[in-house]
Amino acid sequence: MRRGVLYLLTFILLTAGCTGDSDVLVTYDGGEITRGEFYQWLARRNLSIKNFLKKKDLQVRELKRMAADRIAIIEARKESFDSSERFQFLLEDIKSRYLGTLLLEQIISQSGYREKAVKVRHIVFKTNRASEKKVLELARNAIKRLEKEPFESLARELSEDATREKGGRFGYIVEGIFPREYTEAAFSLKKGEHSTAPLHLKERKRVFIIKCEDIAELTPENIESVLANPKITASYKKIIFRKLRTAFIEKLKNSPDTSYHGERLFGNDGTATVFTIGTTNYSVARIKKRIEMINTFTPVPSKSTPRKIQMRIAERFYISELLKREALKRKIDTMPEFKEKMQFAHDIYLAGDYMEYLSRSKISATPSEIRDEYNRNKERLYFTYRMHGKKRVRVPKPFMEIKDDIEQKILNLKGVRVKSMWANKMLDLYNVTINESELETE
Repeated sequence: MRRGVLYLLTFILLTAGCTGDSDVLVTYDGGEITRGEFYQWLARRNLSIKNFLKKKDLQVRELKRMAADRIAIIEARKESFDSSERFQFLLEDIKSRYLGTLLLEQIISQSGYREKAVKVRHIVFKTNRASEKKVLELARNAIKRLEKEPFESLARELSEDATREKGGRFGYIVEGIFPREYTEAAFSLKKGEHSTAPLHLKERKRVFIIKCEDIAELTPENIESVLANPKITASYKKIIFRKLRTAFIEKLKNSPDTSYHGERLFGNDGTATVFTIGTTNYSVARIKKRIEMINTFTPVPSKSTPRKIQMRIAERFYISELLKREALKRKIDTMPEFKEKMQFAHDIYLAGDYMEYLSRSKISATPSEIRDEYNRNKERLYFTYRMHGKKRVRVPKPFMEIKDDIEQKILNLKGVRVKSMWANKMLDLYNVTINESELETE
């Protein structure tokens, strides 16, 4: 009898913590959310599942959000919002973005990269216009002292930045981390050498003495082990990715069947070609239409888009179309990873844009609200600095200069509230029920 009870208790203990992907966490009229779907949803949004397992209230919050998104998709399809010009425009942009990203990832995985990195220590002196000569002389004297004293001890004594406690140790740098002058100075040193003259970066109001401790070549195979810090590794990978992206885009721009004439955007001929890719011409009228569509996604549609922004939109569209053409050539659109990304993006953006569209149609900011917000916060938020004699003082920005920005801020805040109210209403209407007994905790 005792042995039977013991086996029963053991079975209960072993199975009590067992969970499955098919376990239902949420039910609502017309559907349900399983554990597997929930964890996949968190992962695709780059949220740590481990963090959510610590507290049930975090899981409940995100499950409600996921349920609201599911319901928003249902409501959007009822109104054929998914086939609207607005959403199709957004979806095409997302498609181009994913094609470009996967294309570049493929190129990097195939060709790799070799990025020079220098491990540095530095001594930093803060300076201003009045103290420049004194600080530079102090730095020169420090360089002389380095002939007899260790760099680390001098950094602990003299340096005026956060690396002081570590003897000036910063770690590896790659091009793009510091200003060009700093990088050139560091990269010119051999292992074990230090600056023979102070480096004065006037814009940063700093004077540096740099020491090269090591020189490495970063590759996809060794970057994690060389940098030995996940956050720094992720940051440096982004920098390297941007450089490779820029170089690849320049290569595409130099293709013989492409051309770009941004200045034509501001002519009177709507049929004039702004850019050409292969046999396709992109006219002024087409670019202007794109600018108008982008404008509809802003809380406060501009009556006129500044020339600088128009040019930026045209250039980005040109680059996006270049990348898309190359991606389609390589059949990136047939990759399972691309199809999976697009399916998830379709649903998540449909839910988000539908709720955004609904909220914007129900809110406004009155002239008095805008003026009141300005008057309440002009000394605290809406100001600039001016020199009054030798003193730097706060001066409120002119109301008309920031009126549109304040209106956008008010609409954003109201939009968040309206979306929250709508979501709560839908959770009730669809009888959303969270099965908290199924939620996992560590």
